[in-house]
Amino acid sequence: MTATQVITYALMLDLDFELDAAMTGVVTMTVPSTATLIMADGVTATWPVSLQVSLSPTALVTVTAPAMETAPVTSEQAITTAPAVTTTPAITTAPAVTATPTVTSTPAVTEPPAITPGGEVTGGVETGAPEVGATTTVTSNLRAGPGPDFDVVTTVPPNTPVTVVAVSADGSWYLLEDATWIFGALVNNPPADIPVATDELIQQVTEEAAQRATPTPAPTVAPTAIPQPTATPTAAPSAVAPPPTVKVNANLRAGPGTEFEQIGGTITGQTINIIGQNAAGDWYLLDNGGWVFANLVDNPPADVPIVPDDATPESLGVTPPQQGPQLPTPTPAPAPAEKQPAEEQPAGGGITLGLAETLYLDEARNIASRYKTTADAVTGLVTNAAVNGALLQDANWTEEMNAAIGVLRRTGEQVRGVDAPPLFAAAHIDLVSAAASFDQAAALLEQGVNEGAIDLLQQGLAEFSTALPLLDASMEKLDQVAP
Repeated sequence: MTATQVITYALMLDLDFELDAAMTGVVTMTVPSTATLIMADGVTATWPVSLQVSLSPTALVTVTAPAMETAPVTSEQAITTAPAVTTTPAITTAPAVTATPTVTSTPAVTEPPAITPGGEVTGGVETGAPEVGATTTVTSNLRAGPGPDFDVVTTVPPNTPVTVVAVSADGSWYLLEDATWIFGALVNNPPADIPVATDELIQQVTEEAAQRATPTPAPTVAPTAIPQPTATPTAAPSAVAPPPTVKVNANLRAGPGTEFEQIGGTITGQTINIIGQNAAGDWYLLDNGGWVFANLVDNPPADVPIVPDDATPESLGVTPPQQGPQLPTPTPAPAPAEKQPAEEQPAGGGITLGLAETLYLDEARNIASRYKTTADAVTGLVTNAAVNGALLQDANWTEEMNAAIGVLRRTGEQVRGVDAPPLFAAAHIDLVSAAASFDQAAALLEQGVNEGAIDLLQQGLAEFSTALPLLDASMEKLDQVAP
């Protein structure tokens, strides 16, 4: 007997499959399988089936089997159907995380990449990330020249972006686009190919930095009025370049070099009149006959003529100013002023300084500035070494420290070689005491560098706490007496 009948079965399923998926949402996959029906008379029938398996991040597994329809079954006996059995499907999942070929899953969904405001991609595929440029490793001083004896122009915090345009001849200092200098060991990711800082390049960078620092006047918008027939248009005046000024208190010398005699000085921000430069371009001749180091000058003119080292304003056809503030007045002081003790002089003015007093005042103030600048450089170098002990064996760091120690020693010798006028006797006593403390600091620092001992270096810094107050006391006494 042949019969065709549609029968609905409740099946007990036992699934064993392994999955490898990154679960960020519900994933549905199709699992091919087969269903076999065994009749009461031993006749069997097999169907292919596809099970829909759904997985969620909460580890919930759902299996859906579509309704199955029996294929025609041929039997000589009557078909006996078993009663429908309804059970909850038993699902066995293996804990292993290895995909089998029979499981097809949708691709794993991952989080979209996070993009920082600066364009750096922190996850996913990196697209358009800017190249990391040079930055400072620690709090760093930017100086007026390539060495710790130059004045600090400004101080920048760690991770500050800097633009390196050239390197010093010894390779230890970088020239930045704003015409300041930074010690090379304090820069991360410096460029690989940069030129050596020649005098011409330094001059160019300084001029360009001055131009960028000069504010550009806002354009003038002409009123929307009907022009008058008789009106003559007037050209707007061109922007006037700022005059050259000195960045710090600077010495003026009789020739283009530190080996020449010091004949006067300037004060920070003072306007100067440049009439020439030496062949190397690193010294400027002023209209009062003094020479000033070029790196200490802001806004120098671009077309300074080259003059001989022995040039004078008169030889160049320039009339020196009648009363130039840069040079000391050669008029001798009245006798009572020289004999009167400093503490009896009226404070804050009313005194006419002679040549000796003027020269001492300028020299003492320059000594104080040099001491403070060098102490600042040493403090930065020792602080960096305390954080990074490897610097104690670094050649550049050692060279910087030895250079600073040499400045301290030479400045102390200069103090001991100065003859103070009676007017400044009290101030000079404090200056000599400060020099003795700085000498002790130099001795400890030198020993610390030679032995690579951070404790000796820190003892040297501790001496600054004695020397600097004495130095300040000396300068205060000068200011009380000097006009």
